[in-house]
Amino acid sequence: MRIAIISDTHFGYKEGTELEQDCYFNFEQALDYSMRNCDLILMPGDLFDLEEPSQKTLNSVFQIFGEYIKDQKWVPKTTKKKLLKVPIVAIAGTHEYKGKDYTSPIDVLESANYIYQLKNSNLTFDNVTICGMTGVPEKVAKQLITKIGFEPIEKSLNIFMTHQSYTELLAFDDEMVSTLSLEDLPKGFDLYINGHIHKKNLINTSNGPFLIPGSTIITQIKKNEILEKRGFYIYDTITKELEFLEIPLQRKYFYFEINETSTTKQELINKINAKINEIKTCKITTKYNNKELILKPVLKVKISAKLALNETTNLNEKDILAQDVILLLDKKIEVEELKNKIEAINFEQDRINALENSKKIFEKNLIDAGFKETIDIDTLINTLKEKDNEKTVNLILDRIKKDLEDQESKI
Repeated sequence: MRIAIISDTHFGYKEGTELEQDCYFNFEQALDYSMRNCDLILMPGDLFDLEEPSQKTLNSVFQIFGEYIKDQKWVPKTTKKKLLKVPIVAIAGTHEYKGKDYTSPIDVLESANYIYQLKNSNLTFDNVTICGMTGVPEKVAKQLITKIGFEPIEKSLNIFMTHQSYTELLAFDDEMVSTLSLEDLPKGFDLYINGHIHKKNLINTSNGPFLIPGSTIITQIKKNEILEKRGFYIYDTITKELEFLEIPLQRKYFYFEINETSTTKQELINKINAKINEIKTCKITTKYNNKELILKPVLKVKISAKLALNETTNLNEKDILAQDVILLLDKKIEVEELKNKIEAINFEQDRINALENSKKIFEKNLIDAGFKETIDIDTLINTLKEKDNEKTVNLILDRIKKDLEDQESKI
């Protein structure tokens, strides 16, 4: 038997944007191949991007599945027949988790007879048994897998599916992020499959091969994630070999970093435009649902820059001619001399404060010298700064004369 493994399709991702068709377009390419070349399809969670998908999303998914309605070749004895030519077995992922008393979008697909859903249970097709654990919050995952005590079926090839995090696959240890270890997996299965993680991987564990199929679309535009194409796996139950197949037509993603210590806003724009000119020919034009589908390349630009004094930091997508790509900016831009400017402002403020204090001292000294009313200090200081001695002397004499006149008038 040949089994296709298609994970994390995230139906409804980026609905309402230029990227909204990608999840369906990529999935349908994988599904079409699998329907023609495989006997069974496994989907280990996060079929949908939201636990409550829109009617538009559900309609798109139903249309895709509706194209493959034929008599099934493999039907479990304990369940009723489904509509699709090649049966699909799925588990709910963390994006679809709603608790046992609520209806998830996976329940809707099951009720429509498009998929078989495993809720901590198993199904056998011919001599292949699929066992699946529903994706649950990470803090209860270990408790659940221990409580259920999953066991393989004798005289059957056994596959175990989960949709969780595992401590060995995380960059840090946090039991609220993952309580499961690879050592917690039930023993005796021929293949372990885990959704949830979008970067594909195959790990040889003490229990057996542990497969992470990866997602069929890119949802986190990170440098490491976009380096590899999206795809799906084929598992041969006779040879027990796994083969990764890239999805033939898929949008191209690019990651571009700019690190500048002294630049201008225009220089940043020029660098980005040069990159756009370099990758814009990667645009793909094709037909999908009887319409033209244009897959512009996505350019994620991470900017860390310091601009010269008086340069604006308000750089955004509309400043750049990006009609040929989908541009995403992640920017941290500072003014290179902002610190110096602030220090200069502080220095100027200190100078002003010192000048005001000097004025007060000068004014007090004049009063102590016998002036009953002080001279206009600002005028006096300006005459001194201008080195106009005559004007300064006249200003003081005028003040003395006025004081004498005031004294005479009181006699």
